[in-house]
Amino acid sequence: MSGQVMVQGKGTVPLTQLNVGDEVLAMNPDGKLVYSEVIAFLDIKNDTSGHFYRIETESGHKVHLTGKHLIYSSDTNRTSFVLDSIDSRFEAIYADHAQVGDFLITTRGKSGVRASAIRSVKLVTKQGMVAPLTKTGTIVVDGVVVSCYAFINSDYIAHASFSVLRGLHDFYSYLPFVSWPETAIASYAIDGMHWYAKLLFKIAPYFMGRDLLYMND
Repeated sequence: MSGQVMVQGKGTVPLTQLNVGDEVLAMNPDGKLVYSEVIAFLDIKNDTSGHFYRIETESGHKVHLTGKHLIYSSDTNRTSFVLDSIDSRFEAIYADHAQVGDFLITTRGKSGVRASAIRSVKLVTKQGMVAPLTKTGTIVVDGVVVSCYAFINSDYIAHASFSVLRGLHDFYSYLPFVSWPETAIASYAIDGMHWYAKLLFKIAPYFMGRDLLYMND
């Protein structure tokens, strides 16, 4: 993904300047905007140009995602979702499946959310891509709530798959004299896919059906 995020204590920050340990605006399972800790980067490509889907909503929000990235979409704007959960009326779809007329979850003010219709979807070329992983598994990019995950066509399964990484993070947080190893590379922003994400990518075809995996690359 590409764009800007809201970081607690820092304000609006480009994704390329995000660090492990930052508390970034996200959405919890109850549909509430919260600040969630960045615990790792699943993929970083600082100098590589690639194709992004620029999705613009009627509310004026624009978000840039790779085609395989998950975004929350619905065919209804009935925001009587005091969102019991993200899954109540919104499902995670690949960005390249987003269509004009569908609805995304966008921010409203500093703490609220609303459903905003997609006005346009365009394929553009941009340089640089960052995929941070938060504890909630979600992140607000340029005012649009998106998933931290890609490749797997199920936000629930993807989030469960990364429970090991979240568990390791929590384990290290209870050790007073040992820091979370990810912080050692936080400011370096080393290019490439995270070792755990790479491992899942390799073994996923053996445990998941083809309908759950992004096969268009």
